[in-house]
Amino acid sequence: MANYGFGALQQNISTGNNFSKYNLHPDITVGRVVEVILNPNSATEVGYIKYVDVTTTPNDVSNLNASSNYLTAQPLNSNNLRIPLINELVLITNQPNIDSRTSLGSTTNYYTDILNLYNHPHHNALPQFEGNSSPSQVKSLNQIELGNTIKSPNKPTTITLGKTFVERPNINPLLPFEGDNIYQGRFGQSIRFGSTVCSTYDQTTRTPVNQTYIETYNFTSGDSNIPSTFNSKLLTLNNQVTAFKVKYPDYSISITLIGSESQVPNPNNLPSGELSKIRVNNLLNLVKTYPLLKDNITTSTRIGTNTFIASTDNPKDEKYTKEQYVTIRVSLQAIEIKTKTISTDQLNNWSEAGTNGDPITIIRNGQGSLNDNGSQVITEDINHDSSSIYLTSTQQIPIIAGSSNYYSYDSGSAPQLPEEYAGNQIIINSGRLLFNSSTDHLLLSSAKSISLSAINSVNVDTNNFIVQSNKLYLGSKTATEPLLLGNSTVNLLNDLLTNLSGLMQVLSVAVSTPPGTPLAQINFAASQMLNSITKIQSNLENIKSKDNFTI
Repeated sequence: MANYGFGALQQNISTGNNFSKYNLHPDITVGRVVEVILNPNSATEVGYIKYVDVTTTPNDVSNLNASSNYLTAQPLNSNNLRIPLINELVLITNQPNIDSRTSLGSTTNYYTDILNLYNHPHHNALPQFEGNSSPSQVKSLNQIELGNTIKSPNKPTTITLGKTFVERPNINPLLPFEGDNIYQGRFGQSIRFGSTVCSTYDQTTRTPVNQTYIETYNFTSGDSNIPSTFNSKLLTLNNQVTAFKVKYPDYSISITLIGSESQVPNPNNLPSGELSKIRVNNLLNLVKTYPLLKDNITTSTRIGTNTFIASTDNPKDEKYTKEQYVTIRVSLQAIEIKTKTISTDQLNNWSEAGTNGDPITIIRNGQGSLNDNGSQVITEDINHDSSSIYLTSTQQIPIIAGSSNYYSYDSGSAPQLPEEYAGNQIIINSGRLLFNSSTDHLLLSSAKSISLSAINSVNVDTNNFIVQSNKLYLGSKTATEPLLLGNSTVNLLNDLLTNLSGLMQVLSVAVSTPPGTPLAQINFAASQMLNSITKIQSNLENIKSKDNFTI
């Protein structure tokens, strides 16, 4: 462990700032542990401590003569034991004991928390003050760990922690994050109830949004009435504005109505430009019947640019008719505001995926980072810690799997690589894993597949190995050669060989024509075949496996 300020604390004591100056609650005192009772033969006292008041000097301790004269305290909480070390300081409270049932006022000393002097889980022992030491005699905790002694006028002493406890300079405390609950052992074990943690900031963008909708109605020459069929287009415009308003409540709208006529003379001797005014006014009256189209309206009129000569030009020519119209232009404006949370710093190795506050539980036994700087705070490292269990929700854990070969899967169906998966999962990682069921079954169940991947081999040792499957492929997922059925194959061969045997028997006694003349070559071959068939039949049962079966 590194120096957590013991030298300064010791010097404060040596200059008179001793613990007697602290104004503690009258029911709470501070004791220095001098002995811890862990004898299994004294079951009723296991976990008890013997202690002296923190203000007791070494001379006072020696005057007590025997440990029987030390004060005794028992754990306040029997369900959550934290055994202190010798020379650690504990809070002592005096509370009722079992005898208080019959004797009012009967009390016992209980110890509660260990004073967290160095803010470190390994130990918080404080070497006992031995008088007014000069600055040169005050040693830091680092110096003590390196073998230096705390000098006193009487004799040099070293800090005692217990009979079996070995102080290690390479035990690091865990780095906590906001909202964490962390339980740490003295030797690099821990349980963290934590969450995804990353530095973030909100990025806001403001983007102008402009949308324009245009509808036009063309008149025949001289007409100014807008038909009822144009209402369907106005209704569509009104609905488009409604949708825009829902998406951007703080919007603005401007509507422009345009009436146009050509240079063809107007009917009923209407002056030039009058017909376009009538047309735009008719459109205005119609538009005002729609609630979202009646505001911020401007109107204008136009006269076509194509010259008309009555003696030569046709008033129905397209160049004139296309100038006879009314148009409504609806312009919508808004500002689209988007806020996006930007992650800047990943503060640990489980916060690459997910969002702040997503829960994670990490159980770790044995830290992976072993160095002599025990004052440095660290985080868990699944690839280097001795043994770990991770219970995740959305996190992506950068675990290096021993094997991730998915050759037996078809393309697209293979599991996601362990280090790439982000989601709720449980990861168990250690140098060796043993799953043992001592009295009942070991069950593996999966909604998709169970993948077994190993660098060397996958071995199965059992009395019976049963595989029930619709299809079984051995050697390759693309295997095409079907396995033979043992009994059916033997029965088929038996039938074949029986028939061949009958044939051979006939051939073996065949005679030539004229009758009585032997067929020497056929007779000899048939005799040989009979002998061979007999041997084959006697060995047919041997080709069947006596241990492995399929349907």
